[in-house]
Amino acid sequence: MNAFDARLGRRSLLAGIAALFAARFAAARSHITRARVSLITDEMGANQHFAVAWATDQGRVGLVDLRNVPESGKEFALLTAPELRGYASELAENKLKVSLLRTSLLKFAWPAIKPADTAASSPAEPDEKRWARRKDDLMRALAAAAILGTDRIRIFTGARAADPAAALPQVAAAIQEFIPAAEAAKVRLVIENEPSQNIATGAELKALMNLLPSPAVGFIWDPWNALARGESDGFSLLPRNRMLAVQVKGESLEGPNSLNWRLILDSLQKENFQGPVALATERFGEAYLQQSRDMAGDLLHIVNRLD
Repeated sequence: MNAFDARLGRRSLLAGIAALFAARFAAARSHITRARVSLITDEMGANQHFAVAWATDQGRVGLVDLRNVPESGKEFALLTAPELRGYASELAENKLKVSLLRTSLLKFAWPAIKPADTAASSPAEPDEKRWARRKDDLMRALAAAAILGTDRIRIFTGARAADPAAALPQVAAAIQEFIPAAEAAKVRLVIENEPSQNIATGAELKALMNLLPSPAVGFIWDPWNALARGESDGFSLLPRNRMLAVQVKGESLEGPNSLNWRLILDSLQKENFQGPVALATERFGEAYLQQSRDMAGDLLHIVNRLD
């Protein structure tokens, strides 16, 4: 997508959202405040302790997402129970709740689905070992979620195939295998639309949700990711009762290609959206820490100005 197409896509996206919510305006409003903004800790501090301290300083936010321990890079979903209890205790002491446990479940090339060629490299080799242990990894993630006090874990949909539509039944079948364990644990599986995965757009999310009617499955919507796959009008397709969170990419907050997040979030309020607003800066390491914190400040500024 060239620069002109990208700008056109963003204008179309925002125009579509505005028109949609104007038509569906509801009297009831669920006001989005900083208490509903969630920050990913490995983007907000060089270690977990400092990330938590910064998130809570001056009442910045009330929610965090957990992905990797900043200082070690270890995935929270795969930590030992004693390690998890220590982190959970620190969060409780700081009055922070875990909005989402961000796992890497199913984010790899599956044996049965050949990934598409990319301009930069050949298709990734299927990860047979991760595929074989996928249910064990799910059980570890569910146990971690219970200790951390969240009922939502993020999962993915496999390295993107040359024909994602043809792969859709296999994607649905793989996630269907996870549903009984998730239901037993009273946890919801949250699918992120991601450009490298088989589900990247609103149309693809809708198709997958139609195949997986269980309330144990929902999604986190990232319009920036959908734009990366050339979709600017998929928002209208999304089943609202399955949208558990919205994700704000840091690079979409400012600059010539930014999205009008004040319009988007105000529109979500008008439709009584109840979920959190998660920031994903995709900036890692101490060298980029200030950039991530500046992006968090930008998002909080927008939220503070909502009607």
